[in-house]
Amino acid sequence: MSAEEGNRKKRKRSVSQSRPEPDDTVSEPSARLTNTDLMCPICFDLFNEVYVTQCGHSFCYSCIVVAVEQTQQCPVCKAVVPGVSAIHPNCSLNDVVAKFKAQAAANRALNEGGHDVAQILEITSKLGEDELSALLRGIAERSQERDKKEKAVKIAVTLHFLDLAIEKKEKELMKIETEMEVLRADKMRLSEAKMEDDTSQVSSRNQRVEANFGEILEDYLNIKLPRVGEPPDGQKSLERFCDGLDKFTQFRTFRELATLTYGDPTNNCCIVSSIEFDRDGEFFAVAGVTKKIKVFEYESVVRNAGFTNHFPVRDMSCAAKLSCVAYNPYHKHRLVSSDYEGSVCLWDTSTGQRTGLHQVNGCRGLSPFPNDYLVNRSTAGES
Repeated sequence: MSAEEGNRKKRKRSVSQSRPEPDDTVSEPSARLTNTDLMCPICFDLFNEVYVTQCGHSFCYSCIVVAVEQTQQCPVCKAVVPGVSAIHPNCSLNDVVAKFKAQAAANRALNEGGHDVAQILEITSKLGEDELSALLRGIAERSQERDKKEKAVKIAVTLHFLDLAIEKKEKELMKIETEMEVLRADKMRLSEAKMEDDTSQVSSRNQRVEANFGEILEDYLNIKLPRVGEPPDGQKSLERFCDGLDKFTQFRTFRELATLTYGDPTNNCCIVSSIEFDRDGEFFAVAGVTKKIKVFEYESVVRNAGFTNHFPVRDMSCAAKLSCVAYNPYHKHRLVSSDYEGSVCLWDTSTGQRTGLHQVNGCRGLSPFPNDYLVNRSTAGES
């Protein structure tokens, strides 16, 4: 052996000893592959869809196609590659790369889980057949126990939902049963007092009832079902509902009596937010975004129906856009208004003067209502 050959062998040994061991490896019967062994010489990443040239070098398909189209040479040995037709799939290397990627992914998943899999595998490799069987039985029992706990949680959550649903439906059923009792009782009362009727007139009114059944039913239940703490008054409430239904079904259409203009000629934005009649229906107040309350005489407006520019009997200015007005049902000329700045004002419509002011901090869009029990008081609520 010459001195030159000996030096060459020493250099090879030193290189192989100093080469670092990569983290991701795959154990094979014949070799130990690393990331470097399965790296594309062009993109320096793991092979993806491996193709081989006639000179025996392998590359990613997308990488070698670009290289061949640009240079028609092998990027490693510079051998001539006439075209894409001269490269072919490297099936065996593709299989190796796929196994390598799968094993690397499995190793990462195990490491992230914090389990010392290597130690567990080492311990189990030293167990006998009986010990392995016992271990497998224990694992199966633990798995069954975990499945039972998960199933128990699932059943408990579903049972809670079913309990809530049953409770809600029982309340709805109780409400429906109460409503049915009221409906049957009223039907019995009216059936006993039934008289001969005009069939044609009843038929036309029944059609109006059917067309507005939902609203009529809601109104009926609001009248008939007593509030908390109030005694039921079956006959009186039934008569009140009958009177209202009779008035509602008498008419088929609305006829326009008159038209009036609320806004000023120079103001294009004249939205009306509230219209309210006084206790006798003699005057009505109109309010809106023009910051004015205008009081009109009803008979005068209807009598002069051909005009649209009706003059109000009172014109009261406010500081902000108005949201609502309401007349006092006991005092004819007392009016209360609310605006979008949280102010509630009291007015005397006979003089057009403001008699009181109350500021509700932080509230907008109030709706004032006269107090049914205290005739000199009003109530305002945020809407």
